Amino acid sequence: MDKRLNDTVLANSYDAGHQSLSWDPGQPGGLLSGIDLASIIESPDAAEIVPNLPVQPLYYALKQRGFEDSLEILALLSTEQVVHMADYEAWDADDFSQRRMLNFLKYFGEISAEQLYTRFADLDEEYQIATLEGLLTVYEVEHMFDLPHDVEERAFKMPCDTVFYEIHLESKDDVEFVEKLMESVREHNMVYAYALLSHATHNPPAENEAQV
Repeated sequence: MDKRLNDTVLANSYDAGHQSLSWDPGQPGGLLSGIDLASIIESPDAAEIVPNLPVQPLYYALKQRGFEDSLEILALLSTEQVVHMADYEAWDADDFSQRRMLNFLKYFGEISAEQLYTRFADLDEEYQIATLEGLLTVYEVEHMFDLPHDVEERAFKMPCDTVFYEIHLESKDDVEFVEKLMESVREHNMVYAYALLSHATHNPPAENEAQV
């Protein structure tokens, strides 16, 4: 499902020069051919080298090598590099793609729960909400058995024991990943986890629950 962010965020993204980077690998040349990821990974100074590399050539090199084969590099990216790469990955012309953003975040989830949380939390708030918007339905009940019968087995529970949520994705792997993301958020910032539920659903938990 594609989501359109507000005009201000879209304009800022264009102004920054990091929106909808055209991706056609072809044969790299010039600056784009100058980053040897294999050598960087083997370097004892990789932690200092990677965050200082220019974003577009680094992104090109990662796409050529494959994000899935470059987890060591992804773990060393600066916040700015990740934010810009999220722009490159998540936009299709003027449309924000939830699926593409989730696929991008999955690589950080393969590194660690902390990486997943940090990279997601570092995104612009509009991006965070757009990534989860429409994917969650929240239920507030006194007991789990008060949930609709067809929801009970699919619902995930928040620590307050009265807020539950359902993840609306067809793929079991996608559902598991979104829950992995929510779990990483709960582990690091519980108030933030409730706030995400509140903003990403049309049926938000009560304000007092968000302070649990």
